[in-house]
Amino acid sequence: MAALDKRKECIQRRSLLSNSKRLLKEKAITNCVLPFLKGKIGTYIPIRNEVDVYSNFKEEFDLYIPKMLDDTTIAFYSDKEEKINGPFSTIEPIGICEEKDLNVILVPVVGFFDTYRLGYGKGYYDRYLKDSSALKIGIAFDVQEIKFDVKPTDVKLDMIITESRILRCKYYFMGIVILGAMMPRMLQDKRIVSHRSLNKSLVNMKSLRKAYVEGLCV
Repeated sequence: MAALDKRKECIQRRSLLSNSKRLLKEKAITNCVLPFLKGKIGTYIPIRNEVDVYSNFKEEFDLYIPKMLDDTTIAFYSDKEEKINGPFSTIEPIGICEEKDLNVILVPVVGFFDTYRLGYGKGYYDRYLKDSSALKIGIAFDVQEIKFDVKPTDVKLDMIITESRILRCKYYFMGIVILGAMMPRMLQDKRIVSHRSLNKSLVNMKSLRKAYVEGLCV
């Protein structure tokens, strides 16, 4: 089955969910996502029967919504900004002040397997995510799982959350375990004697995390 046909198949599967089942599944997904939310959160306003976590989070968290800047690029702006109709039936902020330092990004999903995401085919999210150090979480229903050919430009997410499970990028979490084990020893190391040296160590840890995620998970 071609990628276009697989996209249509996945979109149809989620559109066939009854309203009652959809609400139950979205509640379960919301509960699974909550422990991972912190700081500035990039998310999406759902279209075409995508999982709606936005409605549950918009009053409680500091949210940022993508806006299409041109045919290849998106950027994130505060959810508090005035909204306008965007391309492809999206709703987006008017775009006053871009936020580049997101802590978490909740990513819409058409189809998935492992922690690879099938999108609508334009590559907006892949181009944005490859340069982001945010925690990348795909949001989907179980019925959207499907095998597809992975392209070199496809960015592997840190995890995908559905109503029944959390699929994790093993190398991302291996990196977190290693960094967690390193921290106590680093804090006890006599060489770390100032906030400046500690911050430098934390920067090195962030670089190691980035190596795991971007080097081994994509």
